[in-house]
Amino acid sequence: MPAATHEWTLQRNCSLAPRQVARAYAGLCCVSLAVAAGFLLNGVWLVLAFSLPELALVALALVLYARHATDHERVLLADGCLLVESVHAGERRQARLDPLWTRVVVADGGRRALVRLE
Repeated sequence: MPAATHEWTLQRNCSLAPRQVARAYAGLCCVSLAVAAGFLLNGVWLVLAFSLPELALVALALVLYARHATDHERVLLADGCLLVESVHAGERRQARLDPLWTRVVVADGGRRALVRLE
């Protein structure tokens, strides 16, 4: 008889995948630099001086967003093993527990309370 397994994957609800973030940023750069180039051709160089730091800060924010877009947790319950896997910023951690000696504790805090395994 096959072993009964249950698996839950908990992940963020991200609007954009990392590749989509890169495409959106490339489009933003093209538009912003085209506007800055238009002003530069008319002798207003100050717009380009503000556009470059703006794009650099937006790039930093999008890199941080994309780095955590694929974060998730996976809980696998099989006969004789409770596996908890966490991926945070590309770093993977696993914990193997005995399901007979593990209990689930829900903190007081309402419906969205955190769950702890002891």
